Amino acid sequence: MTRGDMELRDQVIERGKEVKVRVAERGGELRDRALGVAERARQAVSQAPRDRWATRPIDSGVALIRDRVNGAQLGSARSGVVYELVSLVSGVLGGALAGAIFNRIWRAVSDEDEAPDPTALDRNIREVLVAGAVQGAVFGLVKAALGRITARGYRQVTGNAPKH
Repeated sequence: MTRGDMELRDQVIERGKEVKVRVAERGGELRDRALGVAERARQAVSQAPRDRWATRPIDSGVALIRDRVNGAQLGSARSGVVYELVSLVSGVLGGALAGAIFNRIWRAVSDEDEAPDPTALDRNIREVLVAGAVQGAVFGLVKAALGRITARGYRQVTGNAPKH
């Protein structure tokens, strides 16, 4: 592994740790805010005159909110946005990683520094197609691996499975 590859790998790992910490911090803040809202709703219901409110549906709604906050199903739009943001960062880093991996593979296989450009008519069609197939396989593999890692990490940090 070249020095550049190791630096890129270290940057990806460090950035992943930073994103994980931010998601964990933000997730706790959202849970705390939701618990606060549920508690204020419960207090408002308990202080209202009994003859004006049908308290049973309200109490069950507050309990549902509390259960969702304490449990695993805080499926708000914000949590979806957080996952999309983490996924986007993961995709960008994955693209850079896949490019570095492909370039290293191509150099080892063909003794050339760069893969042939598909529009370079002076290059052999077989060589161009093999380069495209290898590049697609590497990018697909890295995308699948990082997608899986991102989803598992998100679930581990938030307790929620990401929405598709």
